Amino acid sequence: MGDNELWSRLPAIIKKHPARFIESLPNYSRPSLASWLKTRGMFSSDKLTVGDLMDLGFDPTRLKEIVVDGEKFIFDRIPARQLEAFEKRRELLARIKSELAHARPSNAYLKTNPPLVTIQDRGNVYILRRKVNGIHWEEAMEQLQSAPHLKRMNESMKIDRVIHGTVSNTNQMIGEKLGLEEETVADLLTCFVSWDLENNQPRLMIDFTNTYLESVWMA
Repeated sequence: MGDNELWSRLPAIIKKHPARFIESLPNYSRPSLASWLKTRGMFSSDKLTVGDLMDLGFDPTRLKEIVVDGEKFIFDRIPARQLEAFEKRRELLARIKSELAHARPSNAYLKTNPPLVTIQDRGNVYILRRKVNGIHWEEAMEQLQSAPHLKRMNESMKIDRVIHGTVSNTNQMIGEKLGLEEETVADLLTCFVSWDLENNQPRLMIDFTNTYLESVWMA
């Protein structure tokens, strides 16, 4: 389901063996995974054991990266039993894009990163989205507390407060506009905050009176 034009640009093999091809793609190199690999002298292409997954605390194989005609995308994998909840999330993202097109929670641009193509195969659903210049807000908070260069930055600029306040204001703004509780929005959607993935640091806007995130994405 989804964008037929984008579907036509995907490699031909994905149409014959979706799960096999997608699972063979490189893992999404999120900052926490990149840091973990670096400390162990490992590479993103190395096989991960069950012990590795337990040590990480998350399954990096769930998110895969792919480049299509120079554009960067990510495949997310969910169990097929979650498809009904996924469809509700898709509808909610469409409403946010339509009804909060010019919203600026805590001065950040509010954007959505909706599913573009969904493929069901072997009991899983693979969801194709654009790769954005952002990371999950909870991972951002974790990086601010663990990465040495970010700990120093956070001590002086209180970036964790900026992120937490922006996420809270985003959920509140969406809830008020769409008639939902703030907690319901937080449960249904995932919030990503603007982040320089290459240098592992937040993308901030700084003026004479304020420091704020460049953007937030709901997915």
